Parts: sequence; structure tokens; C-alpha cells
Amino acid sequence: RDTAGNADILFHTASASYINNGQNFGIGTDAPSSLFEIQGSSGTVGAVFTLSTQEGAVEDNDVLGRINFKAPLETGTDAQAVSASIHAEATGNFTSTANPTDLVFSTGASEVATEKMRLSSSANGILKLKGNFPDINFMSGGESRLNFQAANGDQQSGIKNNAGTMKFYGSNSASTIRFILDANSRISLSNNDSGGTSGTDSTSGNTVFGYLAGA
Repeated sequence: RDTAGNADILFHTASASYINNGQNFGIGTDAPSSLFEIQGSSGTVGAVFTLSTQEGAVEDNDVLGRINFKAPLETGTDAQAVSASIHAEATGNFTSTANPTDLVFSTGASEVATEKMRLSSSANGILKLKGNFPDINFMSGGESRLNFQAANGDQQSGIKNNAGTMKFYGSNSASTIRFILDANSRISLSNNDSGGTSGTDSTSGNTVFGYLAGA
């Protein structure tokens, strides 16, 4: 027994576990870098952390596992409530050929965290946002893009934004611009070269609404 609190505790298992004198707990490592660290074998598998349920007949709305984030030493009901949460939720009965499960993300503002985003188990890979006015923000130091691709990874079409100008592209290339809405509310269609005069593009024959859209 070390009453000074300077000793490490070692649990002898197939893969040794440690509690060091900094009160960090490690599995597979004797030098955990945080309160809890798992080190797995090298290679493509890495460290695996599994949350599982003992439910023998999983049905719609059953939760398979959950991670909660909270500040229990704070003062006040809202401050101590679960502030954020991630859980896996069954969306149908499990069978020998089916395990439909959504991944649900919840956050709170002045209440226990509620669902704000869900990744659906649908074959279409549906992303669902919840809220009165849900927003999607793309933040980038330069150009932001939203790409739409086929299952084989081929780029089909997309939208890119830079300095307030929205450009819509297609034909499997981000450089093939089909439509521009610029920061001055000007619109142009087709190839969208920004040359030309008097509100039209004499070089490429673009259809332009507003003077030199995309210039």
C-alpha cells in the first residue's frame, strides 16, 4: 500500500491495464495520456471501443449504446444536465438479416440535450437535421464546396462558394461551371466566362442577368 499516492497499479490481463499516479487509466499502455486511453494492436484494426446491449430482442427505438457529456459539479439544474450526447438507436426489429440503426447526435442550450442531427440507416444514407430553423454551415479559409457523387465515387455535380459568389458545376468537373450567382445578386448561365460588354458575353454567348455576372 502506498499512502503517499506515488505508485502505479497494474492489472495483469492478456493485455495489461494500468492506473498511473496521475489517476489516468490505460489499457494496452503503461503511459496513458488522458483519463482513459486504449492502445490496440498495430495495423488496420487499431484500438476498438465497443458499446453493446444485453437486450435479446432489439426493437424500434431501443438504444444500443450512448455517450453522454455533462458537468455534474456545476450549480443549477440546467448546468448539471446532459449537455451533449451521441447514441445508436434501433429503427426496427433486429433479425438474422437486419440490424437497422441510426446514429443520433444531441445537444442542449438550456435543457437536457435533445436530438439535433441523425445519420439514417437508410440505403440512401440520409442525414436529418432537427430544429425550428436548422442550418448547415460550411467554414473554410478559402473556397467551400458541396459535392454530389455517385456510389462509385464519380463526381456528378456540386456547389462551391468563394468570397460570396456561388458557382454550380457539373459534368464530373468542378471547373465546368453551369450557373453563377455572385455577391452582387447577378446571375449567369452556361459556360460563365466573365468577359463581354454591355451585360452580355460576346465571347461565349452566356445568358446573363445583370452586368458581367461572376466578374
